[in-house]
Amino acid sequence: MVTMIQSFRRAGILLLGLLMVVILGLMSVTAQDGPNESGNGLRIDRLRQEYLMTGGQSETYEVGLTNVSSGDLTVFTVVNDFESDDETGQPRLLIDPEEPSPFSLARYVTVPETFTLKPNESQDVTIGVNLPDSIAPGGYFGVVRFAAGVEGEEAQNISLAASVGSLLLVSVAGEVQESMELGFVEARQTLSDGTKRGGSFFETEPDVIAVNLRNTGNSILKPFGRVSVKNIFGQEVANYEFNGGQLRGNVLPQSARTFEDSVSGLGRIGRFTVESNISYGEGGGNIINAKTNFWVIPWKILLAVLVVIAFLVWFFTRGIKAYNRRVVSRAKKTSQN
Repeated sequence: MVTMIQSFRRAGILLLGLLMVVILGLMSVTAQDGPNESGNGLRIDRLRQEYLMTGGQSETYEVGLTNVSSGDLTVFTVVNDFESDDETGQPRLLIDPEEPSPFSLARYVTVPETFTLKPNESQDVTIGVNLPDSIAPGGYFGVVRFAAGVEGEEAQNISLAASVGSLLLVSVAGEVQESMELGFVEARQTLSDGTKRGGSFFETEPDVIAVNLRNTGNSILKPFGRVSVKNIFGQEVANYEFNGGQLRGNVLPQSARTFEDSVSGLGRIGRFTVESNISYGEGGGNIINAKTNFWVIPWKILLAVLVVIAFLVWFFTRGIKAYNRRVVSRAKKTSQN
C-alpha cells in the first residue's frame, strides 16, 4: 500500500515537472509627417509650414537648403499638389494637370529660379503664398520640392523620394465644414517581418492600437484625445494621449488617416476593451467615442495543459483500477486459504 502511494507521488511529481517544462518551452516560442529630410545631395531644415490666412492675404517663409554632396549642385524648385495615401497620411503627388485637386495650393505659391550650391554651402530659399480675394474658406495644401541635376519639364515627373520637400498647409478662415468619421479602432500585432496584423483574437498580446479617421469636411483637422485599454475586470492596463506632441498630425479634407501607437503590458490572457475619446475642430468641441474588444488566448499553452491534465487523469484512474484489482485478488486468495 505504502509502496503504491509512493509510486503515484513520484509519477505525479515527474509529470508536473514535465508539464512545467512544456509550458515554459511554449511560452518562449509564443512570446517572441512629411517628405524626405535629405535626398539627392540636398538637406532641408523645414519639413512643414502651416498658415491660417484670409482671402487676399500674402505670406512668405524661408526654407534652408544645404548641399551635402562633394560637388556643385544645380538646384531646381517645383511646386506640386498632393493627396493623402488614405492610410499613413503620406503625400501622393498629383502631377497630371488634367487631374487638379479641389484643394490645390500650388497655383498660389511662388518659388525662386534655378540656382547653384557649392559643397557644404547653405542657402535660405524664400517661398511666397499669395491668396486671391475670391478664394473659398477651407483647407488647401501643396508641397515645395527641391532636386538637383534635372532641369526643365522633367522636374515635374521626379518622384517624391528623389527630392527634398516642405509641405505647405493653409487654412483659409471663414465658414468651413468640420466633419470627421471614425473608420475603425483595432488592436494590431507586429509580426517578425515588420508587418502588422489586426484582429479580435491573438495568441500573444498585441503591441499596437490603430485608429482610423476620415475627414469628410473641407478643412484641415488635427484630432486629439485619449485612448485606454482595460482588462476583463475593468482595470486600465494601458493609456496614451492620442495624436499628442508639439506637432500634431493632420487629417486632410476628403481623406483618411490611420494613427498607430505602441502599447505594452496588456496581459497574457483574457478579454480586453479599447476605449477612444477623440476631439476635433475649432476648440475641440466635436467628439468621437468608440469601443472595441479583443481576446488574448495562448491556445498552444492551454492545449498543452489540457493534454497533460487528461494524461494525469487517465494515468491515475488506470493506476487506481489496477491497485483495486490487486487488493481484491489478494483478498480472494486470503479467504481461500
